[in-house]
Amino acid sequence: MARILVIDEDRVLCGTVASILVSEGHLVVAARSGFEALTRLRCCSFDLVACDATMALGEGLETIREMRNLRADLPIIAFTEGSDAAEAGLPPRIGARPGGTETLVKPFRRQELLALVQRCLQP
Repeated sequence: MARILVIDEDRVLCGTVASILVSEGHLVVAARSGFEALTRLRCCSFDLVACDATMALGEGLETIREMRNLRADLPIIAFTEGSDAAEAGLPPRIGARPGGTETLVKPFRRQELLALVQRCLQP
């Protein structure tokens, strides 16, 4: 079981991702804004973060940058909208290593999410 922080301003997507992860036995904390996510990250320990990189006003990428400043070794899955990954400066995949960022293009399937989470959580 891993502690996972899920960040997305879209209530439906955030809830769906959280439900999928909880059904696999993970402990999930949801945040609906970058500010809320950073507040939670400062007071709690997480094994993985799943964050919408395309939140309004660039908040997603800024949140990812701030999380990197707080915990450089924290694996992050960044949700993007297709071509937004390249425009945002996120490569299609950096690799699941300590501090690595993986990109998951929306819409994605349950199995895609779970496979990526598993890969990010491997030592």
